[in-house]
Amino acid sequence: VEDYLPSSSFSPAMAMFHNHDILNYCTASNKHIRTYDNVTYSYEMHDCWTLVSAHCAEDPEYAVFMKKDDNKQMALMVFIGGHKVEIIPSSSSRYDIIVNEGDTFDISKDETYYFPSQNIVANGDGAEKSYMFKIYKWEGTFTIDSFLRMTVHYDGSHVNIVAPPHVKGQQCGMCGDFNRD
Repeated sequence: VEDYLPSSSFSPAMAMFHNHDILNYCTASNKHIRTYDNVTYSYEMHDCWTLVSAHCAEDPEYAVFMKKDDNKQMALMVFIGGHKVEIIPSSSSRYDIIVNEGDTFDISKDETYYFPSQNIVANGDGAEKSYMFKIYKWEGTFTIDSFLRMTVHYDGSHVNIVAPPHVKGQQCGMCGDFNRD
């Protein structure tokens, strides 16, 4: 992960889950894709939404899309449990976040946005215990976390998706099917 997202790292617990094939990740940039099954291939990012990874089941839990935006950076669109999140670069260091076609907002370093309450709190202050997903920002990276559904890390040039074990073999998109072959 550190090769693709230098400001992020796995915790010791996440490393153990990954090493025992309980969790795995896929990383996409404007030039390469590293699949869940550890295959890397070249890719040229387009200016239309492209499916990076999705839970392809009758009742899908998530889908992650990317595209090249007007500034030649990566824009991100994520569907989580029927809700849409877009993170679109508005400059080299500022991003517009839109949830369910609502108002555009941004969060600062070390802030967390909770859905459905729509509260934004400084990390550590007033953390919510019940939420569908949260978006938090640390350094230059956003993390969208939906417990036991998926985790997405995004920094404007790379997207990293951590897939939970119950979706093995039920994936589609550029990240592959996560069947461990």
